[in-house]
Amino acid sequence: MLDAEEIQPIQAIRNHPRCGITNSRIPRIVGGNTTSPHSVPWQALLNMFHTSGGIFRKTTCGGSLINENWVITASHCVSNKPILVTVELGRHNITAKETYTKQIRTAKSIFRHPISQHKDSYSDIKDLDGDIALIKLSAPVTINNFVRPICLPAANDTFNKFNLCKVSGWGRTAGQQSHILRYANLPILNRKLCNSTFSYDGQITSNMLCAGYMQGYTGACFGDSGGPMSCRHRPNAVLSGYSNRWYLAGVVSGGRSCGRKHYPSVYANVTAAPIYRWLLNILGNN
Repeated sequence: MLDAEEIQPIQAIRNHPRCGITNSRIPRIVGGNTTSPHSVPWQALLNMFHTSGGIFRKTTCGGSLINENWVITASHCVSNKPILVTVELGRHNITAKETYTKQIRTAKSIFRHPISQHKDSYSDIKDLDGDIALIKLSAPVTINNFVRPICLPAANDTFNKFNLCKVSGWGRTAGQQSHILRYANLPILNRKLCNSTFSYDGQITSNMLCAGYMQGYTGACFGDSGGPMSCRHRPNAVLSGYSNRWYLAGVVSGGRSCGRKHYPSVYANVTAAPIYRWLLNILGNN
C-alpha cells in the first residue's frame, strides 16, 4: 500500500531551457569507454578537502549540474564535514589544464537528504538509503557548449530497461582512477531481481535504483560516486521539445565492489517521492 505522501501530486521541478542537450552522439557500447570530449556537459568533478589528525587530504566524487547554481551529488560524498568543496565543470581530461572549457566554483551551501544527513559511515547497502545531496555554488556558472545542465524528470516519471541510460565518471577502471571521463550504457533492473536472495537480499529500497548486469563485467566504481545516471525518455513519454534530451534518473551511490557478479550498481532514485519532494523544497527555498 502506498502512503499519503506517495499518492499526492507533486509539482514538477522547472528545467533550464538548454538542459539535457549533448554536443555529440554517444554510441551504444556495453563495456566502459571514453566519452567524446564534453559530450556529458552536466558532469561535475567534486573535490572534498578534509583535515584529520593534522593531516590534510582530498577525496573526489562526481556530480550533476541541474542549473546555473546547483549541483546534485551523493550524500556520502560530502559526509564528515569537509572544510572546502570545489566543483569543476567543463572537464574531460582532468590531468590537462582545459583552461578554455573549465569553470570552477566552491560550495556555498551543502544540503544532505534528511535520511542520510547524520550518517558519516556506511557499512552496508541499506545505509545508502536517501544517499543524495544538493550543493549550491558560490556563483552561477556560464551555460555554454561545454557546461550545460541535465534535465530533471517529473516526480511520476519512471525509468526501466526500455530507457537508454548511461553512467559516467572518472572512477577506477582496471584498478586505477581514469583521468579521461568514461561512460557505460547500463540497463535499469527490476527492484525485485536486485532484492533476490542471491543479490542484495531485500536491502534495495524504493529510494534506490539498481542498474547493470547480473553477470557483472561493468558498472560504477570507486570515484564515480555522486555522478549521474543519465537516461533518455522513451519516445512520446514527454513533450516533443524535450523527448530527445537526457534526464537524471539516478545518482551513483554504491554497490558490492565494482562489476561484481550478482551485485549491480546502486543509485539514489531521483523520482522517489521522499527524494523528489526534498529536492523541490530545497531548490524552492534556497
